[in-house]
Amino acid sequence: MTPATEGHIPRKPQKRVLVIGAGEAGRMVIRELLRHPETGLEPVAVIDDDSSKHGGEVQGIPIAGGSDHIGAVVEQFDVSDALIAMPSQHGRVIHRLLAELREQAPNVDYKIVPGMYELLSGRVGVNRIRNVEIEDLLGRPPVELDNEGISRYLTGKRMMITGAGGSIGSELVRQICRYRPAHLILFGHGENSIYTLERELDRDWPEVGYSSVIGALQNGSRLEYIFNTLKPDVVFHAAAHKHVPLMEL
Repeated sequence: MTPATEGHIPRKPQKRVLVIGAGEAGRMVIRELLRHPETGLEPVAVIDDDSSKHGGEVQGIPIAGGSDHIGAVVEQFDVSDALIAMPSQHGRVIHRLLAELREQAPNVDYKIVPGMYELLSGRVGVNRIRNVEIEDLLGRPPVELDNEGISRYLTGKRMMITGAGGSIGSELVRQICRYRPAHLILFGHGENSIYTLERELDRDWPEVGYSSVIGALQNGSRLEYIFNTLKPDVVFHAAAHKHVPLMEL
């Protein structure tokens, strides 16, 4: 080891970071990154959709535009990573920002900073920067399923799903299959979608028995026949028109 390098601790290669959000969270994150160069994250630019902030700075880092200019800012500042620092925003906003990043800057890696309760408690640090999770897009706590209760309700039962070939009905069928029902009754008015669902069940859930029924819910005698012959224990009613105003007209 030469005298010039003796005792030298090599630094991480610096990643050039775009911070999304010039509010309090963005300012705190930039301050932390500047204080801790050992992280290898170097803030080089900020974007914010508040046009009154454009042309300003955060801790000496330029606010270069809004989210509609992500691509240009990434190119101008040679950005490799993006940090979303907008903890008070609704999940829809985060979802839109991710879409902008994927479209305008597909080669940029992105992460997100913690929620507002962590900001208020003063516990924001560079070690809390993390990947974007589904909770960030929901804008609410995730729903925890009562799997034991669901299992008691579904396992070993004869389940009838109306609108089984539709987007909601077919997903219900997939979820119900996980709980080992005794039998599925796939009720729908479109034979193509029911046929497609049958092939999926044959492939993915061969142990689950099913009966396919083509019919209209408005046909009372048809429904009475189905209930008398197939004898469902539980009915999930998912038959509906998607384009409600059009169908009302």
